Amino acid sequence: MPRYLDDPMGYARGFVDAYNSGSPNILPFYAREIDWREWPSGRRGDRATYEAALHSIEEILCETYITGITDFRVSQGLGALETTFQARVMAKPEDAPLLRALQVWIWQFDDDGMVTAQSDYFLPLNSDKPGLTHLSLGIGAGP
Repeated sequence: MPRYLDDPMGYARGFVDAYNSGSPNILPFYAREIDWREWPSGRRGDRATYEAALHSIEEILCETYITGITDFRVSQGLGALETTFQARVMAKPEDAPLLRALQVWIWQFDDDGMVTAQSDYFLPLNSDKPGLTHLSLGIGAGP
């Protein structure tokens, strides 16, 4: 039985630990071929596109962490991980406000438990800073 079904919270914690040690460290969770979509930016593509997106985030943001798991639901072949997230803009981290967000990953798994499709959703929670959004950070350049 794939780990995401056998030990769902262990799987989710492992993903979060990998992400928090450097977002490219999550790549072993993914199959060689994936279909990826990001909202609200509209970016989408294959594994190479997703890897490039992970690296571009590390060039724009620092102090990037998943701060908590809100929920993780799984069924055969599907999973939804809801997390809280925080980061600062890299240009002037000492002056940059802390960006807080809700981030949700929707996954499709193959028979071995590897992610083959992902849609991720990013919802900024900084209601007191209306200009501080995913798109205004330059992360979402569109398709």
